[in-house]
Amino acid sequence: SIVVSPASIDFGPVDCGTAGAPAKFTIANAGDAPFDFTAAVGSAAYALVPPSGTVPAKGSIDVSVVPAAIPQVSEVAPDLYADTVTITTTVPGDTAHTIALHETAQGAVLSFGAPSVDFGNVPVNTSAQAMVPVVNAGNAPASVTLVSSAPAFVFPAAGLAVAPTGANPASIVGTFSPGASTAPQSGMLSMAVGPTDVLCQPLPAAIAETGTGTNGAVSYAPQQ
Repeated sequence: SIVVSPASIDFGPVDCGTAGAPAKFTIANAGDAPFDFTAAVGSAAYALVPPSGTVPAKGSIDVSVVPAAIPQVSEVAPDLYADTVTITTTVPGDTAHTIALHETAQGAVLSFGAPSVDFGNVPVNTSAQAMVPVVNAGNAPASVTLVSSAPAFVFPAAGLAVAPTGANPASIVGTFSPGASTAPQSGMLSMAVGPTDVLCQPLPAAIAETGTGTNGAVSYAPQQ
């Protein structure tokens, strides 16, 4: 009488670049004779310790399932790292036993929701705001800060918590102040995240930011 338990093991969501905690399954022998077993998985995402051995009569043996580290760059599709453990024994007539393994990569996948940001024409010595869309297509939040290469464009120093909302972007508001200049101004806008945030894809490339200071035209009514 052979009992393999549990029927499935769920390692849960695991941060990209890290490994899930090992788990174990048990092969129990209720019979009065020992038997040998061999266990295997379908991919290199897991290791089994030990992968084979002998289960004594009226005894049992534990086998550890050791997950490999999730790649630093990974898709976050549910159960992407699912696999199956197959256990065969030397007991005559015994069919293979299987254990389902479940694991999902966890982290933020960030991108800009627009190829560039244009603040338009802004009167000199004033300022104007524009919203920059930030998309998180991952499955974990991130604290996002936008950093401008040009001093005329200012974004909040504190990070904005961007939840995993799929294709629906969050918005970070920036301010353009042309000063006294009427020349077109430009810079590059890059993205940064908090030190504890987990990413499953690299941060996006910087995008262009533009704006132009203008002298407002003043019209006068003709005198009568």
